[in-house]
Amino acid sequence: MKKAKRICGLLLTFTLALFVLGCGSVKKEILGKWFTEIDPDKRTYVEFFSDNTFVTNESSATKGTWTILDDGRLKMESQDEILVGEIKIEGDKMFLWSEGQETSFVRAK
Repeated sequence: MKKAKRICGLLLTFTLALFVLGCGSVKKEILGKWFTEIDPDKRTYVEFFSDNTFVTNESSATKGTWTILDDGRLKMESQDEILVGEIKIEGDKMFLWSEGQETSFVRAK
């Protein structure tokens, strides 16, 4: 019985470690400038910085802070709004699902 509890404890620790490492990976992968794919001519972008701030040129220049929540969702907060959504990064593509909408981005070269 003690051995089974020890194994369960190790599995739980391992799972939590993977989760934390996964979140850390997204935090590193998200850094930099990303252009939306909605209208390539418009060149709307968001740029994420390592100090957990961001800037975007959507509508008007907006600045704010960002964080990866414990459940892996992205939270972006500016003076005017708070956006929380699922995020997925695959190479040079980023997908954000928020309020029933998907927005795709391409990393700036």
